[in-house]
Amino acid sequence: MRRLVLLLLCIIVLVDASQCSAQIIFHKKKKVNKSTDASNTVEPDKQLYDKAMDDIKHGKHETGRLGLQTLINTYPDSEYLAKAKLAIADSYFKEGGTANITQAIAGYKDFIVFFPFLPEAAYAQMQVAMANYNEMAKPDRDNTHAKAAEEEFQTFLQKYPKDPLAPQAEQRLREVQEVLAEGQYRIAYYYYLKGDRRAAAGLSGRGRGHRRRGAGHRRRSRRPRNS
Repeated sequence: MRRLVLLLLCIIVLVDASQCSAQIIFHKKKKVNKSTDASNTVEPDKQLYDKAMDDIKHGKHETGRLGLQTLINTYPDSEYLAKAKLAIADSYFKEGGTANITQAIAGYKDFIVFFPFLPEAAYAQMQVAMANYNEMAKPDRDNTHAKAAEEEFQTFLQKYPKDPLAPQAEQRLREVQEVLAEGQYRIAYYYYLKGDRRAAAGLSGRGRGHRRRGAGHRRRSRRPRNS
């Protein structure tokens, strides 16, 4: 009888031990389902945007732009679409260089076309003007960027006269027109020394015209609207 009881007790102990071992093995092999994990609930377009912006922040402009372009192509209805387009232009602008500035200007203009009613459209227009302003040469050099900057600052003040960036645009426009006027004066003086007074007079008049247009824009931007 005693042997039978001992045998039964041994069987019970062995069964319990085997069940515990099976539970331990099961828990060790169990994996977390990443698709339902709380840390993996971020939308894929946001993941792309955040990763790209982090790359740009750390100077990896090309990698960041590639990520943003992937977002634009893959998720055309994403809420991050406008931000991605603007961030690509900003990346080119910050990276600098003639080729990158050209890409930045194209990117900002593209943003204005696609999102003309967003508040950031004014910023994009200002950046177009500033991109040309930063590339502006000295008065006696090529004035292509100076003329473009003048036109873009004037466009900004016509479209966004009440924007917080308007005072800065006015100041930059004055500076650009001073450079253009100085350039015209130097050319006029050159022709004057050469004895071509007619050409000198015509160029001198253009220089004064640049200053008058700048003053006119300042007056119009500050003129109160009729109630």
